[in-house]
Amino acid sequence: MGPSWLQLPAAILAFWCVVRGVFWLLDDSRSRDAVPDRLRSWLRRVRRTPVPPRRPIEVIAQEARMLCVRVHHPPRGVSFAKYQAWVSAYDRLLSEGCAALGLDHLLDVLEPGAERDRERDRVESLLWLAGLRIDEAA
Repeated sequence: MGPSWLQLPAAILAFWCVVRGVFWLLDDSRSRDAVPDRLRSWLRRVRRTPVPPRRPIEVIAQEARMLCVRVHHPPRGVSFAKYQAWVSAYDRLLSEGCAALGLDHLLDVLEPGAERDRERDRVESLLWLAGLRIDEAA
């Protein structure tokens, strides 16, 4: 059994805060214009929350082209850790390209292995069909 003795005071405090906030908004001692002004200023602050900018699709494609060659044709003698880092970065770029074009993918959920490799091939095909050329010949 949890600390049930804390639940009643917490509920009373929450109820008191809600009632106090309602009375504060509807207080007659202020002018009638104060409430809408207060709500408008609150809405302005909420709307000012910045939306994280997306990178241009051209930049995503350029970086994916650079990594595509390293992933599909790794140089001789490259360490396994470096190769896995390239594959991970390439998968993130493919995911970013899919998000920019509104395509569905499973690269973020699949574990590394054969299934993820097939999903990577499928996503590369989807992006190619959508007009994003990232293969070595592009």
